[in-house]
Amino acid sequence: MSEVSTRQSERMKRKKKKLAALLDLTELNEKDRMKQEKILSQQNMDDSGGTNDSIANESKIKSKKKRDEQEGMGENDDGKEEHGRKRQKTNGESEAVLDSSKMDNENTLEDQTTWSLNYNMSMDEYKKLKKELRDRKNELKVIPRILLNETGNHAAVECKYRIPMFISDIQHFIMYSQLGHHAPVKARWCDIEKFNRISHTVLLIIEGVTVYDLVSNESACPHFADLKLKVEFLSPFNYDGILIEELAAVPLTRSQMAHLENSLHVNGIRNRNMKFRVLRTIFPVGNKGNNKDKHEPEMTGNESEKSNHENAGKPLDSSNNDQFPRTELLLSAWQMVAEGYPIPLRGEMENRYADFVMTKDEYTEVTATSPMWGVDCEMCLTSINKSELTRISIVDENYKTVYDTLVKPPNKITNYLTKFSGIDKKMMENVTKTLEDVQEDLRKLLPSDVILVGQSLNFDLIAMKMMHPYVIDTSIIFNLSGSRSRKTKLAVLSLMFLNEVIQGGRGHDSVEDSATALKLVKLKLENSIDFGDAVLSGPLSIEKPTDKKSSRLDTKQKNDNKRRKEEKVYEEIQFTSLFSYVTKGEGKYASIIAEEPTLSSYRPYIEASSVDGKDVRVDSVPVKSNMAAIEKTCSQAATQSFVVAHLKLNKNETIKDVNSWCGDIYKSLAFNSLFAVMLAGSEDSEAHGAFMFTIKQKPLVFARNSIKAQNQ
Repeated sequence: MSEVSTRQSERMKRKKKKLAALLDLTELNEKDRMKQEKILSQQNMDDSGGTNDSIANESKIKSKKKRDEQEGMGENDDGKEEHGRKRQKTNGESEAVLDSSKMDNENTLEDQTTWSLNYNMSMDEYKKLKKELRDRKNELKVIPRILLNETGNHAAVECKYRIPMFISDIQHFIMYSQLGHHAPVKARWCDIEKFNRISHTVLLIIEGVTVYDLVSNESACPHFADLKLKVEFLSPFNYDGILIEELAAVPLTRSQMAHLENSLHVNGIRNRNMKFRVLRTIFPVGNKGNNKDKHEPEMTGNESEKSNHENAGKPLDSSNNDQFPRTELLLSAWQMVAEGYPIPLRGEMENRYADFVMTKDEYTEVTATSPMWGVDCEMCLTSINKSELTRISIVDENYKTVYDTLVKPPNKITNYLTKFSGIDKKMMENVTKTLEDVQEDLRKLLPSDVILVGQSLNFDLIAMKMMHPYVIDTSIIFNLSGSRSRKTKLAVLSLMFLNEVIQGGRGHDSVEDSATALKLVKLKLENSIDFGDAVLSGPLSIEKPTDKKSSRLDTKQKNDNKRRKEEKVYEEIQFTSLFSYVTKGEGKYASIIAEEPTLSSYRPYIEASSVDGKDVRVDSVPVKSNMAAIEKTCSQAATQSFVVAHLKLNKNETIKDVNSWCGDIYKSLAFNSLFAVMLAGSEDSEAHGAFMFTIKQKPLVFARNSIKAQNQ
């Protein structure tokens, strides 16, 4: 028996040593992770050169280039060698830092391991540590996390050349964080793990602070470090937008709106042409973003609202068969960014498309009667191993060819790709027109409000090295799979919806392809916005048409379209409230805390979140000062599932006050709460806004440390 007891005792000792060593490694891994995050954050800040916004970036880059040019004029081999020695020294210093860090870790590990091996652990201490390890493992399973993807990293404040996001991206993030895969749209720039474990959400909105203020004062604002993720976004103040409206109004399709009104009796909110506000600030539309005629007097806010309601009853243009405005098919700014369209957005995209030109020096406002022109390009492979433009064709709404030319690429053609382009060597023998000639022709030819139509038109515009604000992409508005990431070929769409076979001969024909894309768009306009889109209407079952006209529509659609055509009225896209999503679910309630003028702007969205005015789950909490709003936010952060505090920075308040407010709110939050701060921008600055957020996590406390302290 004694021999058995001895073996059990030795086995238990080994278990204790293994457990203590495992806890040592766990703690070291956690410390290494935190240290690595700090080092990476500092490196990113160093790489960004301490830039504060895209405007500051530009001036610093220009001054750096100027210095480099001046230094380069007197540079010789010795200078290059000296530069090499400096670079080598920098690398050596980095290696020394890494070696020092490594030695510190090794010494710490040696000390802790020595203690683990020499300390005679009691059975109670063993059980306590074992329980701690098990509890930690269970905690890690339920901790929510937010991870930036490639799009989010490009918008991160630490990035040197940022691609700012849009206010709609923040709206999508909020809904995604509350509903996960049940949200109407997934955030395109981040992933959220275990969203259902987020206990509370607090959104602090502060007007009067920009991303410039954030970066230039970050060292003096220690509480901003708690908000680990920071991204830049295009503030509504940059394009005369309305912050509350663009954040709280969630756009709906007609089918969704009909379902809400008929089944749930939820109030809707009328469209105020939000889609084009961002485009107006990116592209030169009208006179400094003003869409009206230069001789038309500017309307006040009330007159503008009245005009919108009057236009809502005006007839559609009788010259076409559109059943809804064609402007509803246009891509928004964030869709263009997501789909890879070239646009002159400051930051990384501005550098990427530096040699691109706009189709016009100035555009006029697009309307439901703006012309649509189909565009298609053909490319050949050249000596730089890239596809370059060799043919471009444009047709108008009557399918008349208005422009068709072969183009001589600047580099030698190595593969004509005849199977796809329809172009061979003989066709290109006497071609002299260059890409620059095409750009000049199109800038003269295209109307200032023309809508360009095409299949995956982003590739055509990139081949043309041109940018245009108004585009309709048939690969997006037609969808057979039910997933936006899966595009259907133009030939398949043509066969299914037009009963026409294209691209069946010797390669593609750009005139035929551009006309086909235009036919598809006109067909959709004759039906409904969800026609041919499995994402909006559900799975499609389309038989091969025998009689083209009768196969397009069922009886109900024909009658509905006939009624629409007779009435000839605009059917505006409507919106529902963001708060109807964040309060969706049992026991979910929200509060909006702000001073009365700001709070009144939220009330339409509070009303729209209720069903027939009943079951109102959103409280409006008026306050008289920013400090009172912070105190109220701290008190409600633990009781309400979603809290919005909307503040406007006063003249006697600075970003250091914002830092203090963030610290107060963060301390009041429960663990696993989502805390987000929107620095909404300023009317007096062109700088963009910033969005900072984090999930408050429970700090790791190791029972072994207290045991070690007691026994030393």
